Amino acid sequence: LAKRCLAIWIWLCLEASILPATGIMRKPLLALILQQSFGFVPDTAPGSDVNGVPVEVCRDGNDPETVVLYSSSRKSLEGAFSPWDLQHQNIKITAIAPPIRGRKVRIGCRLNPPSVLDHLRHMIRQEILEDGSWKCELSSQEIQQVLLGTSVAARNNPQHAR
Repeated sequence: LAKRCLAIWIWLCLEASILPATGIMRKPLLALILQQSFGFVPDTAPGSDVNGVPVEVCRDGNDPETVVLYSSSRKSLEGAFSPWDLQHQNIKITAIAPPIRGRKVRIGCRLNPPSVLDHLRHMIRQEILEDGSWKCELSSQEIQQVLLGTSVAARNNPQHAR
């Protein structure tokens, strides 16, 4: 379900000519889907102050509802999540490599879409459009209004927004 919801969000952004980038990602499973399924990459632009932490994400063998985060440097994960986050996201942090290795992902950083947006568009079409379960008849401007509260033209021209 999360993959489909993210695909819809990406599709809406692309249709509205909005670059689908994230804030600092502290949701390991969403970061995993964005990076592994849709090719998002950590923000490495000059001035980007948050590089994130490389981790492996896997399921807990004793509790399939729990996500295990392994980092060779556990200390780098200690401040990444509050006790509330750990409890409510069912996250367990470990410094011991799990017996079944997880998928590598970077968390605690901003994520940008891949540089080739045509490939991303193709992946999104395959994910949500081909089976006919998703249809949207909104114009680009209407999508901008929904996502941003205003159109891109109005944001770029404050006189136009009034």
